[in-house]
Amino acid sequence: MGKSASNPKWVEYIQSRIERAKQWREELPTHEQLAENYRYVRILGKSFRAISISPTNPCGRLLRKDNGSEVSGCATIKGAILSAQGAHPYDHSADFKPARHKTAKADTPAKPEHKIQAFLIRHALMNGQKLHGILTGFDGDLDDLIFVTDELSTGELRADIIALGGKNGRYFPVFIELKVKRELKRLMGQLEGAQALMNIAGQDFIKMLSAASGIPNEKISFDGYRLMIVWPPVSGGKEANRVEDARSKGFLFAEYGQQGDAKYEFKRN
Repeated sequence: MGKSASNPKWVEYIQSRIERAKQWREELPTHEQLAENYRYVRILGKSFRAISISPTNPCGRLLRKDNGSEVSGCATIKGAILSAQGAHPYDHSADFKPARHKTAKADTPAKPEHKIQAFLIRHALMNGQKLHGILTGFDGDLDDLIFVTDELSTGELRADIIALGGKNGRYFPVFIELKVKRELKRLMGQLEGAQALMNIAGQDFIKMLSAASGIPNEKISFDGYRLMIVWPPVSGGKEANRVEDARSKGFLFAEYGQQGDAKYEFKRN
């Protein structure tokens, strides 16, 4: 599980995230308050950045109250929290509206997956980082599921959500991909690729998981990793054989159901 000889740039970003993940976790009560107001501080490769997790602007940019410009990355967690607090509130008419900014490549068109991602992040931050209570039906595989970070990029691949799963006192990474279409082959490839690359980062990745979750390093092992796909219910009610094949390989599947415009429920399938 050692690093590759070339030590690619993204491995350095994983290393640099370890200290930032620790700083991020020290602010959990503040993250809960921010999440209540649909705001979230994301850990980036070189900084922190406050973003929106509202249903109307999911995983989108924030705009500053003082001059209307975009909230940018901050070197410190305190700075990023202040930038979130200094942005227009989610229910203000001046809050960023993706549909109004057709040139805003990073935010528009607002991906439906981002609404689910924002919903899960907000739930986790308002419940002590726990995802286990909302992703139901996995008690046989998971006693615990702790949100760690989202949009973890290696430059080549990006994982939608990285979580830490726990079973019988042992912990392991859980890679989660969200999709509104049942594109099994593509999703499996993304998850397997992300897992393989994080395996290259080895102990640095484990240290980052530990720093963000508060679970001691020695309780976490890469070996028991799980890959989870969150997607819509099957149309017609009949599951394809290849989904069953993926299950037999250890893939976990959850179906989401929408409850109104801004809420979701999730159950194992």
